[in-house]
Amino acid sequence: MKKFLTDSKLKKMLAPMVFIFFFFALLVNANAQSISGNFIKAPAVVSATGSITPGLIVGSDVVIRDANKAVAKSTTTYVWESASDPEFTKNVKLNLATTRDYNPGTLTETTYLRRNVIISCDRLKFGGNSTTEPILFTVN
Repeated sequence: MKKFLTDSKLKKMLAPMVFIFFFFALLVNANAQSISGNFIKAPAVVSATGSITPGLIVGSDVVIRDANKAVAKSTTTYVWESASDPEFTKNVKLNLATTRDYNPGTLTETTYLRRNVIISCDRLKFGGNSTTEPILFTVN
């Protein structure tokens, strides 16, 4: 029986396919992106008896970067949320504010607050979100 494909013929056939695969992988990775910098800073007062007025919770700016670590222009939406438990399953309130920073006013019960950032970038064809760790305000 005659052997149709020799090792050298097989290598010649596969070489262009391997090149196309790696070129495509590089092209896809050129648009890779990451969201960084979504942090909130707890105010000085986080615990009190009766009620608490914590003041301004300062949030960081959020940055989206492409695969080359260059900052990409994007649209950022902030959504502040509160709940009575750290898993955000009880007494959840959404859309408390849509600003980078947030002043919750006077709290009369123990409350967890966090910020969700929704970001989109047309150039990178990317959209995503990032949620901060919650801050606990304890009212005794």
